[in-house]
Amino acid sequence: MNGSCPRAGMEQRDGSSLCAELVRLPTVPKLKGMENPERRERVEYECYQASWRGIELEIRYCPCWFSMPEDDFITQHIEIRSQDKLLLPITDTGYRSHFMNGADALAEFDHDPVVFVLWWMDEAAKDPDWQQREFDDRQGSLF
Repeated sequence: MNGSCPRAGMEQRDGSSLCAELVRLPTVPKLKGMENPERRERVEYECYQASWRGIELEIRYCPCWFSMPEDDFITQHIEIRSQDKLLLPITDTGYRSHFMNGADALAEFDHDPVVFVLWWMDEAAKDPDWQQREFDDRQGSLF
């Protein structure tokens, strides 16, 4: 499902691509595994398009947002944006950022971030509050 990022060619104010960001570790007191605070890692995001219940989604996924190789520690990152900032069962703003620890965080989903996000949305949509919100949106209101 990996496609070209819809923001490819678009740049941030600093000139970097929206689909490839440079993460700089902050200069903080030295922690185990962070003896070199000048270390910088290039973080590449994979961009996907998906649809959930007729709502278009942009899913950005970074399989290694942060790592500490000496400890085999990896943090993955997912960003979800809905078209026109439509409400989703996992966010009221149309945007959600989610971090996951471990290289196998998505193993249950065959390491496919789109499958994970769609599953997460389906699970969250089982909430009675979300179901009421969907019902009310379909019915409309005169008030």
